[in-house]
Amino acid sequence: MNNVTNNGRHELLSVVPLDLPYVIYVDVCGYCNFSCSFCPCNSSSYKQNERHKLLDYHNIERLCEDLGGGECQVIYLGCFGEPLLNPRIIDMIHILKASKACRELRILTNGYLLSQDLNEKIVGAGADLVRVSIEGLSADDYWKFCKVKLDYDKFISNLNDLFMRSRGTATKVSAKIIAAGLESNEDLQLFQKMFSSITDTCFCENISSGWPFFESGLKKIVGAGQLTYETADEAAKHVCSYPLTHLVVFANGSVGVCCSDWRMDTVVGDLGSQSIYDIWNGEALHAFRRKHLLRQKAEASPSCGVCSMYPPDNIDNDAEKILRRLESLENYSSKVAKE
Repeated sequence: MNNVTNNGRHELLSVVPLDLPYVIYVDVCGYCNFSCSFCPCNSSSYKQNERHKLLDYHNIERLCEDLGGGECQVIYLGCFGEPLLNPRIIDMIHILKASKACRELRILTNGYLLSQDLNEKIVGAGADLVRVSIEGLSADDYWKFCKVKLDYDKFISNLNDLFMRSRGTATKVSAKIIAAGLESNEDLQLFQKMFSSITDTCFCENISSGWPFFESGLKKIVGAGQLTYETADEAAKHVCSYPLTHLVVFANGSVGVCCSDWRMDTVVGDLGSQSIYDIWNGEALHAFRRKHLLRQKAEASPSCGVCSMYPPDNIDNDAEKILRRLESLENYSSKVAKE
């Protein structure tokens, strides 16, 4: 598996507290044009009215003001919904790149809306990576898993067109499939054969319980990358590093901590009334971090209590030192009520 999220990361003990998050997921559209059985976006009615929003362009302008010239490494456009459904997606790419809000700007898409015209605009706007989630190896697979009628040949043609247009530019193209879209190791090999020549990277992920409080029913494929612990009980023994490195801007403008938090249980601020800097250094997130560093995930949020995702950094041995460092900061003790 090629994990492009963790390229060039530092040992957290040597750099925390960060002035700004390393990674920000921006859910520019909270709804999707697919109804995948393994994804809660359209398969769950929980908080659907709050989740199924279109992010206002003003929030992107606010991010650019807050982050321009800062230390954010990666911004992902897309998280829970389909970002290409936002009619201002190209404008968003342009302004984020022009303001130098991050080192890399990446798009997470199912690729259904890719076309020659849109591909040209995405590459021209300067997106650094377009990661296309592949949900199957045929049109029948897409109907089975996503309840969408897909012209598979056209889909492959559009992806190939994006790849060819990106040659000689800074844009890279990646294809990812999860184990639900494969039936066997032979299918995994077929996936690699089909997509390795029309992408810069292609890989498969095993995700057994990636969405808290949602039964995905995903299966595992030998040779695929594993992103979760076997159980939430096993995960509880380990410290999550996301609160030290990540933020998520939900489609309604509220700000949370984790890209697995589809239920919006980790909200620590709102971009409509606060800057990213103030949220990142605010009381709510400080308290949230402290719970995680003390291995009190369930007290941090309901979703954290049942989550089994691997964090991007292993800080099990450094949690106590990191907590002491955070609590030695000026005014920290006055901001966070200790138990």
